[in-house]
Amino acid sequence: MYAATDSPDPADSSGGGDPSDALVAEIRRLGDRLRSMSLDSLGAAREGGASPAELAHELAQGLADAARGLGTVRGLADQDRATAAGSSMVVPYLGEMYAGDQVVVLGRELLTTCEGARESGVDEAAITATLIDAVRQCRELRLRL
Repeated sequence: MYAATDSPDPADSSGGGDPSDALVAEIRRLGDRLRSMSLDSLGAAREGGASPAELAHELAQGLADAARGLGTVRGLADQDRATAAGSSMVVPYLGEMYAGDQVVVLGRELLTTCEGARESGVDEAAITATLIDAVRQCRELRLRL
């Protein structure tokens, strides 16, 4: 069982148990929550010292890293994928106003990368674990806000 969740298993939040559907739902909810916050609230430090916008940026970086970790990078030739899979993409901090959009865009990129990984023969267990972890992280941040 996961702490601070609406349901016991992150894959169950969509009702169908598909972690891809659960991630779609969680990034939508989190994006909506972040977009509904005032700029002052997004920029104000909370317990632990980080603002909601900074926490959202950390999550966006984690989503980008998860996509890279699957080893499938769209738009690269096969010989460049191994190099790109081991590198880290630095997600720029765009400020409070774009915190929700950044999480949504990188969450969708992770979903697209997972589909590409499936087509490339990446182990389904690795893809599922990546998706479930992303759902958990999105949900935990949303509930913290």
